[in-house]
Amino acid sequence: MKNLLRLPDKLAVTVTRTMTVLEAVRVMLAARVGAAAVVEGGRLQGIFTERDIMERIVLDRRNAETTLVSEIMTANVTTIPAGTDPKEAVGMMVDEHFRHLPVVSAEGEVLGMLSTRHIMREHIKALEQSVEALTNYISADGIGG
Repeated sequence: MKNLLRLPDKLAVTVTRTMTVLEAVRVMLAARVGAAAVVEGGRLQGIFTERDIMERIVLDRRNAETTLVSEIMTANVTTIPAGTDPKEAVGMMVDEHFRHLPVVSAEGEVLGMLSTRHIMREHIKALEQSVEALTNYISADGIGG
């Protein structure tokens, strides 16, 4: 598997604590992502996800136009450093039931956002390469092709 930071196909989308939920949702929709890093002063403060919206806006019948991201975001975020082995990151996501996992520098700067979609896409590529290699091996005309 690739370097952890090469898996996401775009930079992490960021929002601020003082944005309304509606503003943050617009940012996420424009970027076509299901989670955004909440950043203040260049440092990660939390994560804002579709699940936060469903649980803390929709189910609680709160107003997305007036509720701030800081009121519903997940503040205690598990992160991984950029040097983490991708298999370790996948294991953590599976074990902890995370769909999104921020990748951060030693200083807490958000470098990327790993998602289950990125992991699945990478595994599919690896499987396709294995199938192609096996197909080529089986269809070879004897030893040496």
